[in-house]
Amino acid sequence: MNRSALSPHLFRRSVTVLGLALLALVGFALPASAHTELTGSDPADGATVITAPASVTLSFSEGVQDFALSVVVTGPDGTQYAAGEPVADGTSVTTTVNPLGSAGIYTVAYRIVSADDHPVTGQVTFAYAPPPVATTSLAGSAAPAAPASSSLSSSASPVTAAADRSPTSSPVPRSTATAATAASSDTGTPFWMWVLVVVVTALLLVGGWFAWRSRSGNAG
Repeated sequence: MNRSALSPHLFRRSVTVLGLALLALVGFALPASAHTELTGSDPADGATVITAPASVTLSFSEGVQDFALSVVVTGPDGTQYAAGEPVADGTSVTTTVNPLGSAGIYTVAYRIVSADDHPVTGQVTFAYAPPPVATTSLAGSAAPAAPASSSLSSSASPVTAAADRSPTSSPVPRSTATAATAASSDTGTPFWMWVLVVVVTALLLVGGWFAWRSRSGNAG
């Protein structure tokens, strides 16, 4: 009788103990499963910089072990810009960077080992957009060259004036122009041909008139 009365009580106590044990296990498991994560970077992920950084720093949520570190900085043309080995300092990893090349998107790929011996990999990107300093300086240096061209044109002006006063450009005398006009008119039909046409036409008319008179006389 007493054993059957105690059974439900023992059952509830057993369930409570098991529940507390499960909660404790879950509580211990959650911190262990939360691995180190990237919390920030310099340059920041997705940022645009106008000055090439001398180094790249990655910050993590937990400590980083100082072995098996890898940080690779790749430019838009595929060139690698990381210099030397990355250095871990607590929760951050820093690597020096060679002078960047052309403007574009740069990728920072990393691999670290967290304090709980778990490897963590990932990448961030930043845009490099330097101002066009070289174009401005070239334009500024080319500006003083303008007076030189004007001086050349001014020095060449007497030559041009002399060429304008050359004999080939002098006006043609009136008599020469008249002779040239007459010569050009001579290229048409010769005058004697017109006289020949008039004479032949007159002979044909006279011959026709005599032929008509002779026929009229014979008919009478």
